[in-house]
Amino acid sequence: MKNAYLTSHFPILAILFFCLSFGMWSQQYIAAFLESAGIYQGMLEFFSDNGIKLTMLFVLMLVFFMIIAALKLISDTMMGLSLLFFLSEEKGDIRSYLQGCAWIYLTAGGVSLFLTSHLYVLGGLFIGATLASFVYLIIRLAPSLRFTGVAGFLLLHLSFWGLFIFGTGYAGLRLYNSFLHSLPV
Repeated sequence: MKNAYLTSHFPILAILFFCLSFGMWSQQYIAAFLESAGIYQGMLEFFSDNGIKLTMLFVLMLVFFMIIAALKLISDTMMGLSLLFFLSEEKGDIRSYLQGCAWIYLTAGGVSLFLTSHLYVLGGLFIGATLASFVYLIIRLAPSLRFTGVAGFLLLHLSFWGLFIFGTGYAGLRLYNSFLHSLPV
């Protein structure tokens, strides 16, 4: 008998792998910026080089962990809502399809550890894993859904994530513009 919860730790491992990858890139970028600004040399008077880098890596990993974990929470909620609205299934067997998505993210997270010096490749890998797991899930769910269910499932996810990305970008742009206008120039 196979345990259904054998792969339940894959999502947290994938999140940690991506957090480490993004954290390592950000730590290298921030260290280079601080060094070019002349701040890093002053920091070395109080802390060791490895201490500064490890502390920065820990804080950046924590920030990326909060961001990615929040996105996963939102994604799981949207997945549950879309399954509630468009799938009439009583046993809950569909949740086993999400294990395939966990494998996709875990593999992409492992690959991301080797690409820490390329931000665009890391971002592309994360977005690619997200799209690949979504397509995998649609393919696996298609036999259990009618055409209207598949269309509704796709429309719900695409409209929510589109509005989420647009709204977050708009809010960030407004905040940035208000910050620029408040500068005494």
